[in-house]
Amino acid sequence: MNGGGLIRIVDTDACPEDFAVAEPEDHRFLQAFQRAGIGDFCCGYLLVYRGETRVSVVPYFTTEYRLNTLVTNPLLRWLLAPLGFKVACVGHPSTDAGRIEGEISADVLQAVNAVLRDKAAATAYKWFTEPLPLADFVEVCGLPINVLKAGADYPAALSRNQRKNVLRKIRKSAALVFTEYTPETPLPDALIAGVCSLYASTADRADLQFERLNEDYFRLTAPISTYMLAYEGGRLIGFVQWLRKGSRMSGKYLGMDYARNRHYDLYFGVVLQSVLRGIRDGVREFDLGVSSYYSKRMMGAGLLPTRLYFRHHQPVVQWLLARCKFLLEPSADELA
Repeated sequence: MNGGGLIRIVDTDACPEDFAVAEPEDHRFLQAFQRAGIGDFCCGYLLVYRGETRVSVVPYFTTEYRLNTLVTNPLLRWLLAPLGFKVACVGHPSTDAGRIEGEISADVLQAVNAVLRDKAAATAYKWFTEPLPLADFVEVCGLPINVLKAGADYPAALSRNQRKNVLRKIRKSAALVFTEYTPETPLPDALIAGVCSLYASTADRADLQFERLNEDYFRLTAPISTYMLAYEGGRLIGFVQWLRKGSRMSGKYLGMDYARNRHYDLYFGVVLQSVLRGIRDGVREFDLGVSSYYSKRMMGAGLLPTRLYFRHHQPVVQWLLARCKFLLEPSADELA
């Protein structure tokens, strides 16, 4: 909707405390991520005003985007590794879906783009679930989000094959001890190093990686997070971190001991235990992230499509990227 009137933008690095209050990744998470100093991300917020009225909040970050980020073919990934450019991206490095709160009109986004143009060689809008009025941007398919909607009858309500798969995974990890930490009883500081170490071992194996966490991240987000930890004989071998808001939970990061992964199917063990306990406590929707599509489909998840919009400020480069936009899209192997 276009409200008319002169647009004014305030650029700030302070997340407004009324931003994303209904989302699992609310202002507390965004502030903690920023304070942790992850990678080369520089996060900010554009406060859009018409006159004296704030009509939109637009989160953004700047980073160096490598053209091989979404490429899973080893040879092509190696060939593209040296190529990249600085991008100012609307969205957040750690959220699965882009979010702009308030008015999203062509003139608001035009004003936003004028500010972002001075920050990087290109402007992008990361993984939005709804179309945006960006006529001069190239639109490509983003990574779809795995969303599991489950009621008290989960997993009985799944298809026969899915139900058999879920029950088999639960049985396989039955010998483990699972411990849950919540914002009411936060993850103890003594466990931070172990959690971070498991995360690092998993991140090192990931085909797709947008950020690299540190211990400060886990320490700063512990008071607002729900953790499921898996123990074998008293030794921590796996975890998954969640954020919850009402009946929704968003999966953030996980880690596991790969020497024990195959024996227990650790990923499924910690995720399914989280889902079952979340359902018990009233959660009905789980954001399972943007990878491992077949595995999550076999848990009952559906796909929420996303869009990526980009524009390089050099016309020749934009022309080339528009004709090679498959480099910015997830590969068929990644979505299988």
